[in-house]
Amino acid sequence: MSHALRGGAIVALPLVLLAASRPVARGQEPVLLTEGGDLAAMRQRVSTFVAALVEYTKDVRLSAAGLQSVLDHYAALEQVHGEEEARQIVERAFQGDGYDFGLLVRDPTYVAWCRERGLEPEPFFRQFLRLQALWMREESLGALARALEELPGQRAEIDAARAQMGEEAYASGVAALDEAKAMIVHTRGMMEQLPVPEGEEAALLEQHDRRIRETLGQEEPGRE
Repeated sequence: MSHALRGGAIVALPLVLLAASRPVARGQEPVLLTEGGDLAAMRQRVSTFVAALVEYTKDVRLSAAGLQSVLDHYAALEQVHGEEEARQIVERAFQGDGYDFGLLVRDPTYVAWCRERGLEPEPFFRQFLRLQALWMREESLGALARALEELPGQRAEIDAARAQMGEEAYASGVAALDEAKAMIVHTRGMMEQLPVPEGEEAALLEQHDRRIRETLGQEEPGRE
């Protein structure tokens, strides 16, 4: 699954945040939340969104029926909005120092989509976000730990190529790694604020782990 803004605004931002927490392979462009790759602005958006997500889902627990509904409708949910419309809605949801999930819940296109499927817009949305929060924490913390482990090796490669790079390019490469480390550490702190499943919710996630990963894009169906 691509983690660019690629469909419904309901799912777009969590996927972009998750992508932002992952190391970028050589030759790939990073996925950023801000034009021009402004890391300070990106860190602020991560903080704003995660804080809002924690607050909005703090009293929500996944139910068996809710999880089943989210998994059944997830693929269709991604197609609720076109890419540009999704970007605009996500942008509008950033209001002042917060993120307004209510704007997404009240979106007429999303409401109509829910009604067509016999879903209640807000309860379904809260179940969806609870699953996203739990998934984001697990997936991003693992990816961030691996990214930190890779940084010393990348620094060693830059040091080894210093003579060939020249001082200006070398200094730029070192600064980029320092910025990457700061972003990783910041994002890790934010993701650690996301909820940890316990009790029945943890058991439910374990029982349906394979389908969750297949549906949310982490495994291909049938893969061992």
